[in-house]
Amino acid sequence: MALITGCSKSEPIEAVITIDPAQHYQTMSAWEATAQAGQEFASYEKYRDKLAFDAVNELGINRLRVEVRSGSENSVDYGEMHRAGEITDSEFRKKRYEIINDNEDPFQTDRSRFHFGELDRTIDALVLPMKKLLSDRNETLFVNLNYVDFGSSDFEHKNDPEEYAEFILAAFLHMKEKYGFVPDYVEVVLEPDTDSAQWSARQVANALAATATRLKGNGFEPAFIAPSTTNAKNALTYIDEIAAVPEAIEAIEEFSYHRYSGVTENVLRGMSERAVRYGKRTSMLEWIGADHNTLHDDLKIANVSSWQQYTLAYSGSDEGDSYYKVDPEESDPAPKAGRRTRFLSQYFRYVRTGAVRVAASTTNAELDPVAFRNLNGSFTVVILAASRGTAAVSGLPAGRCSASYTSEEDSRMLMQEFNVAAGQSLVVEIPSAGVVTISTASTDR
Repeated sequence: MALITGCSKSEPIEAVITIDPAQHYQTMSAWEATAQAGQEFASYEKYRDKLAFDAVNELGINRLRVEVRSGSENSVDYGEMHRAGEITDSEFRKKRYEIINDNEDPFQTDRSRFHFGELDRTIDALVLPMKKLLSDRNETLFVNLNYVDFGSSDFEHKNDPEEYAEFILAAFLHMKEKYGFVPDYVEVVLEPDTDSAQWSARQVANALAATATRLKGNGFEPAFIAPSTTNAKNALTYIDEIAAVPEAIEAIEEFSYHRYSGVTENVLRGMSERAVRYGKRTSMLEWIGADHNTLHDDLKIANVSSWQQYTLAYSGSDEGDSYYKVDPEESDPAPKAGRRTRFLSQYFRYVRTGAVRVAASTTNAELDPVAFRNLNGSFTVVILAASRGTAAVSGLPAGRCSASYTSEEDSRMLMQEFNVAAGQSLVVEIPSAGVVTISTASTDR
């Protein structure tokens, strides 16, 4: 069992970890999940409340990627036909990205030709309950509206930026009128570099610029996220081309990438460099199988402010496609945290929106720290341990500390608290490979 032993020097010290609050890096934005949890199944109501509670209070999710399909603009509401059982899954899949333009004027919207039933079901099933739970914690659930275009049509939004802007505005107006709130973020298009989407960097930039202008003209000013490429290396090229469109680079807030290919240390450093160059944040927003080692690298090398593994909950084997595993076809389904989720919670749960990453050095790479100063003045230090060891952590403020620990065998065992005096080191014994999180008390008064 991992153990805080205070300032005792009787244990052999394998690593000296030094926190330097004077040197800081990115400000944290959100821990994200794609809003998919089996809500289309009749049994969803049986596990919805526990899933939402665990996601918010145990894991720490505070942003949802809420997808809206390009085929929501169509003369036929195929989504409703599918929900009502009038067409099969296969038939719906063939139609869900088919776009039929409402009319020839992108500034005169026929809202009867936009169908947001699928969007509504996601909001009702996941956004509203999680929004309430975070509000109870005096926190905010951030909504990221993500446009998905994994199909071809005779008419394409990507070929006309004003038509794309009309589509996004229609979604905003619909949410405002029905729910009283609008998205905090717009992720311009999901994985534009895939064969399914085939959006060029210039198309992304032009759509972003037109939409920022259109939304602002209607009183909406969300943050924009792009380019969200599957190939991380492609994100660098997309970002540079987006930067050539002044209205686009001004509106964008997060430079995003996925990790399915093209990931090298140079690429991750390239993301960080572009964030500094253009005054933006970075985010890694999808990789099936991503774990705490991935997250640790993304935080320290790419300086990400937001991060996502993938869906909130899904059935099947535990392959890192979702934070929670659940089988909606069971008579009494219950969500269970995935193996990787236990480790991710050591970061998500303790590092909250507004936390600033500060410098943390180590004399032993086997015990690798990442440190944050939270908005309330408390500090969080997460130590990624490749093996057992004992670390002396210096630079923490005087006051009360506590720690938790996750390994393959144990999960978040709360260890005894300890009061650290000014100038004192905190010694933590780590019994095996895993993640240790040290939390200090708030310094706010």
